[in-house]
Amino acid sequence: MLAAFRAAAPDAALPDVEHLPWSPVLDPDATAVPVGLGEPLVALVSAVDAGGNEVAGIRLPEVAVPTAAYTGWNPRSPVDGLPDVLYELVGSRLPLLAPAPPPDEAAVRAAAAALVADRFLLPEDVERAVTAALTR
Repeated sequence: MLAAFRAAAPDAALPDVEHLPWSPVLDPDATAVPVGLGEPLVALVSAVDAGGNEVAGIRLPEVAVPTAAYTGWNPRSPVDGLPDVLYELVGSRLPLLAPAPPPDEAAVRAAAAALVADRFLLPEDVERAVTAALTR
């Protein structure tokens, strides 16, 4: 995943894999206190497509017809001596690599219509979603 993102956004800061947030596995049958901690479950970032956008989830029109690379994660600015950790629940919007023509309005409308068909977007919100995608 990081290699694909690096290809799409070579200047973007990436998380340090060794310092991703994690939670320990807890034994649900443990009776001793304190409970021993098991192997860590590392929080992973999503896979991305060639434009740097996550492939999972509901893809809004500005992601389906890329206007930028949107991530669900954001590494902290590098600080000497500190690990490159992630800000939790804070994403990034990174400009597209190469100068690109404005997104095709028909493609944006088609992406919005698909969201309406799948009941992820209300019909009355289509114009707002299209305008947002075309003006970003």
